[in-house]
Amino acid sequence: GNFLLADTSVMYSDGSEGSGWAFYGSLEHVAGPFSLFASYMHASEGFRDLAGNFGYTPITDQVIATGSVQLSRLGYFNLAYVGQREITGDESSVLSGTYGLDLFRNQVNLSVSGYTETIQNDWGVVVSITVPIGQRASAYAEHSWRNGILSSAATVRGDAFRDRLYWEISGQQGEFD
Repeated sequence: GNFLLADTSVMYSDGSEGSGWAFYGSLEHVAGPFSLFASYMHASEGFRDLAGNFGYTPITDQVIATGSVQLSRLGYFNLAYVGQREITGDESSVLSGTYGLDLFRNQVNLSVSGYTETIQNDWGVVVSITVPIGQRASAYAEHSWRNGILSSAATVRGDAFRDRLYWEISGQQGEFD
């Protein structure tokens, strides 16, 4: 089915840092295998949301846009953009995308994800695979590059004794956040 959802709100905050207003609006559209979402928020300098009340730098403008398409047996593709401006004037924006493919009746998943932080020229790519090991365990492996530096990780996890024991063995090589 198809649907379109619109959401708007006007917000007001009043606290020890002062008072302020914010406006938020979003649209979401789903049509068959396609979905799109976009939102925008603008806040005055005195507005504080929950993150601002916990000491994080308040945001005055934020844009979010996402899109995805399900390609049936050919996989799925997602793309997302987030941009924001803080009260200090600092800006950041991230563009990310993922392509994934399920093989062998959705038993094996291959995935390639990437991102770029467009203002600071930071980037990364992850190539991963997930495969089942019997009925109660799976293995995951990835190679990732962040600004050209290679890292690798692998995990085997599962459960036993009628879901009363969950176990995991993992290892990694290289730099991880």
